Amino acid sequence: MQKAMRGVSGSADLKGLLLLVAGYVDISKSDIRGPTQQRTATFARHIFIYLAQEVFEFTNKEIAAYLRRDASCISHAIRKVRVPTSR
Repeated sequence: MQKAMRGVSGSADLKGLLLLVAGYVDISKSDIRGPTQQRTATFARHIFIYLAQEVFEFTNKEIAAYLRRDASCISHAIRKVRVPTSR
């Protein structure tokens, strides 16, 4: 079912997911895609990355390209969402 949700254009689905997460967290799309390290933006970015990979089955490379980041950032976000660490 998730693969069917991706449709023809993966980028379009990532845009829709970005709108959904930005609306839910109540921040701008550019804050999620941008370089800011504010806690709210980082949280939203990590949730976006987790959903893009786990629900929509995008690859780390596809997500990284969309967010203009490298694949190691994507892997880090997935680890943070799966196993939250206490600080």
